[in-house]
Amino acid sequence: MKKNVLKTLQLLVSISLLAFLISRTDVKAILSIVGSSNLFFLLVAFLIYVSTVFIVSWRWHILLQAQKINLPFRKLVSLYFIGFFFNNFLPTSVGGDLYRAYGTAKQSGKGAVSLASVFTERLVGFSAITFMVLFSLIFIAPKIDGHYVLILSFLVLFLLLFLLLIFFNQRFFLYLTNVLEKIKTMGIGKRLVRFSKSVNLYRHYPGALAKVFVISVCSQLFFVVFSYSVNQALGLGLSLLDFVLFVPVIGLVSMFPLSVNGVGIREAGYVFLLSRVGRGSCEALSLSLMIYAVGIAVSLIGGVLFAAQTVEDRKASRQPGVLLEQENPDSSDRLF
Repeated sequence: MKKNVLKTLQLLVSISLLAFLISRTDVKAILSIVGSSNLFFLLVAFLIYVSTVFIVSWRWHILLQAQKINLPFRKLVSLYFIGFFFNNFLPTSVGGDLYRAYGTAKQSGKGAVSLASVFTERLVGFSAITFMVLFSLIFIAPKIDGHYVLILSFLVLFLLLFLLLIFFNQRFFLYLTNVLEKIKTMGIGKRLVRFSKSVNLYRHYPGALAKVFVISVCSQLFFVVFSYSVNQALGLGLSLLDFVLFVPVIGLVSMFPLSVNGVGIREAGYVFLLSRVGRGSCEALSLSLMIYAVGIAVSLIGGVLFAAQTVEDRKASRQPGVLLEQENPDSSDRLF
């Protein structure tokens, strides 16, 4: 019941924000901007986005290898594309992450470690984008005539540091596990302890975490270039520096589960920030909606891969004596 209420509220936020923004915008002007798009730059943007998926798959690969899970890189790329598809077409943005964790666990037999790798990848990625946002807001704050965004950003930073402290500081971690072990219902406590221990193991691999952080920053820069390419396709004339400053901020705000997959929040962010560089709501909405549309197009690759995987699994299941590729599962590490 609570989940349904939350999803309903998120849907209302998305619809309400979009309706409000569109009501204050010339829809014909948006259609005109989108209709005159440069197809070459849209193709470039599409390919850059696809490249970004390969980059984030690489950072996940590093975290899995640190935990002795050696899956083929092409398999991780496939799982990432499918997870991206689920993130866009499921009402929650974590559905794709759970699918990636499940798919990895199915191949390796290590449920807790698989989920921990996805969580740690997201956590380090969140650290990277927070770092970039703090850098961006140093330059943005004077343009918006206020310091409340800086205050919000530092609150996010403190939240991030708190999460890092819980999972990677030994004293806090021991306290956390003692609390979780008291949860006896349906063995949830034991599962959470296994998961938290798997995350905590990454503190022994600072080199891997540092690589993942650098790759996360690079993936954000790729997304900046992707957004700039969409801008070029629409002929909006914004500078690359504008996107370096604005994209991480909008990306961070869109992560909060206030709407369905950030829809509405992201558009409002573009309208607000681009107004500070002399762009109207028509241009901002055209840019935001086109960025979202290209992202949807890229995620359809995951839909095709998922369909192909489903067909392959069904064929394999019909052949007697043929099992899906999977190592012997470790019962002490099962979560799924």
